[in-house]
Amino acid sequence: MPMPKYKKKSLIQIPIIQQFIKNYDIVSIRQIFYHLVINQIIKNELKSYEMVDMLVNNMRYDKLIPFDSISDITNKYGSPTYKNINEEIEVVLENYRSKWNNYFDDYVEVWLEKEALSNTVYPITNFYGIYLRVSGGRTKVSQVHSFINDANYYDAPTTILYLGDFDPTGLNIDENLEKQILKQKEYIHFPEPVKIIRLALTESQTKFLPNKYQLAKPKDANSKKYIAKYGNKVWELDALDPKELQQIVKDVLESYRPTTDINDLIADDKDEVKNIRDKIGYSIPR
Repeated sequence: MPMPKYKKKSLIQIPIIQQFIKNYDIVSIRQIFYHLVINQIIKNELKSYEMVDMLVNNMRYDKLIPFDSISDITNKYGSPTYKNINEEIEVVLENYRSKWNNYFDDYVEVWLEKEALSNTVYPITNFYGIYLRVSGGRTKVSQVHSFINDANYYDAPTTILYLGDFDPTGLNIDENLEKQILKQKEYIHFPEPVKIIRLALTESQTKFLPNKYQLAKPKDANSKKYIAKYGNKVWELDALDPKELQQIVKDVLESYRPTTDINDLIADDKDEVKNIRDKIGYSIPR
């Protein structure tokens, strides 16, 4: 039950936020914000976003929503530890996956601008055995180098499916990515051409979204070109309903990795794990 300290406006928002989280398990505060905007509960402005941020954090502390239901990306480094060797073996077997890309004629990756949305996108990419990379707002040289090395391993036609904001920076990331790849080809053998396809946000998708609370900044290096072509309104990927974002990714990946093929690969991997368990000669405690 809501605590007495919450204001009347918050008491209206709390059950809506709780239901939204119940539908999707893990969401970002920005996704919650846009959900409330689309349902005309709050205004699409910075002040409203800050209030939602404060409300959601209070709800976590008051146990009105699971603390881990909010996507807060944190960095933690260190070697994993286990109770005993059997537990480590079990983890390896439970997570075993063969190199599925060997069974297909092309190499595909999904690139995402927003790390906070990785919990929404990763369940889809992981099912299809596709790598998800988070660009984090700009294309990093080392990240492109890692991508080229991975793609080179399969030596096949390569496609990057990109997800990002529809704003001066978001539209520039995939353009800059292509330039980075071409530049690095001078230093590393990479014969296969790379196709970059923007899955979201596209101009047609923005017609159904609320405007972002902040307009394009004229001083931004990429804004002049953007404003001349699209005007000064910008949109964030977070505004897409999580299920809609997942469906967009799923529909495209299905064309590259049909579910029937994926299910066959899953079955083959299970058979291989079973053979390993039989060779070990004992049942590893679960």
